[in-house]
Amino acid sequence: MTVFLRILLISFSFLTVSSWAAVDTSDPAVMLTQIANETSQKLKATNTEQHTTEFLRSVVQNDLLPHVDYRYAALKVLGVEVRQTNKEQREEFSEAFKDYMVGTFTLLFKRYDPNRHVITVDPIRIPGQVPARFVEEGKPDIKVIFYMRQNSKTGEWKVWDLAAEGISQVETKNKEFRPLLRQHGIDFVTQQLRAKVDGGLSEDELAGFNSGD
Repeated sequence: MTVFLRILLISFSFLTVSSWAAVDTSDPAVMLTQIANETSQKLKATNTEQHTTEFLRSVVQNDLLPHVDYRYAALKVLGVEVRQTNKEQREEFSEAFKDYMVGTFTLLFKRYDPNRHVITVDPIRIPGQVPARFVEEGKPDIKVIFYMRQNSKTGEWKVWDLAAEGISQVETKNKEFRPLLRQHGIDFVTQQLRAKVDGGLSEDELAGFNSGD
C-alpha cells in the first residue's frame, strides 16, 4: 500500500467521530485531537463484521462531512477554470464532488484497520495548518498537514485539504480534472462524476493509489 493511500485511510478515519460527541470546532488543534481520540474508541468498539459498505458510507456521510469544507475544496479543485463557470454549475459540481468523495472514502475505509494506527497532533506554527504525525508499527512515521479554514461568522474550523509528505489531495485532484475541464467544461466533468457515483464506484477508482505497493 502506498504512503498516500495509507494516509488517506488514516486521515479520513481520523476525522470521523461518534454522533453523540460535542466536537469543539473553535480551536483546530483541540478539534482534531478530540476527534482522533473519540474515533479511536468508536472504531475499536465496532466489530469488523459490522463494517459493511452501507455502514462505512454512513460513517463518512454523518461523521466525516460535517468537519470537511467540501465546497471550498471543490472550488480549489476547479482552480482557474472556476472563472468559466456560473454559480449553479459550481454548486452542482460541489455536490457531485461531495458524493464522489463519499464513495471513494467508503472504498478506502474497507481497507482500514483502526487497531494499527496512532496519530499525534503537533503544535501549530502556521495559522490554518495543523501538523500531525501518523504512526504505524514497523513503518516510519509520516508527517502530514491538515489545512483548515475558519468560518468568519460562526468561528467554526473545518478541514479543506490534507498534505501527506508534501502531497496535497486537492492539488492532486486539480491536476486530474484540469485537462477534462479545459477540453469539455464543468458540465461534462460533473456528469462524469454523477455517472460514476450512480453506477457504484469500483476498486478501479483506487488504482492510482496502488502503484508502488
